Amino acid sequence: MKKAIYTALITGIALLGILASTPVDINNDNDVIKSMQGTWVGSDHTMATYGKWTHYKLTIEGEAFSAWIELANTNKEPNWDLNPTIIGTYTLGEVKGYTNATSSYRNIYFEKNNPENDEGTLTINSLRNMIIYDQGGLYVSEWGRMNKK
Repeated sequence: MKKAIYTALITGIALLGILASTPVDINNDNDVIKSMQGTWVGSDHTMATYGKWTHYKLTIEGEAFSAWIELANTNKEPNWDLNPTIIGTYTLGEVKGYTNATSSYRNIYFEKNNPENDEGTLTINSLRNMIIYDQGGLYVSEWGRMNKK
């Protein structure tokens, strides 16, 4: 009896591992959107000459997002403000290939709520230019994978 329970438990854990490592079909919008759900954090060091890091926090729920962007003097994740810097919706761009690699990526077109209001325009442009979807997750362009919380 114990052996059967142990075998079933091991089999279940192995199956979960296989399912969790199944790659997302980057050509399927629904699969990509599903894998993007949740909260992601990452940073870039594009202002290296000034010793500044740009930190990004992005929460995606359905086709809506909340985003925080903060500048800091360190790569350590900041204590995020309670309220996001900007909120809105997004759509996925077409699948594109890298010029120097075999994998693919998709741009994410972020749109802020109240587009007629200029407030947040710089923030939304930063998101559009820096955050992409690559096989299996979100990335800060040219810097690396964002961590899913």
